[in-house]
Amino acid sequence: MKKLIWAGAVTVVSALGAALAVRALDAVWRRLTHEPPPGTPRWARLAGLPVRRKVMHSVQPPSM
Repeated sequence: MKKLIWAGAVTVVSALGAALAVRALDAVWRRLTHEPPPGTPRWARLAGLPVRRKVMHSVQPPSM
């Protein structure tokens, strides 16, 4: 049980740290360049499609 709690805590802290880092980097980029940061490249969006499709196919809404 302790390992599960630890893994959950690490996951939450990592996600929060990444979100804060992205926000800080966005603010720095806007201050330096006076424009929004570049968008996500097309290949990066395509990389997540197989995972997204698998999850959407695996997780079905409950039938009534």
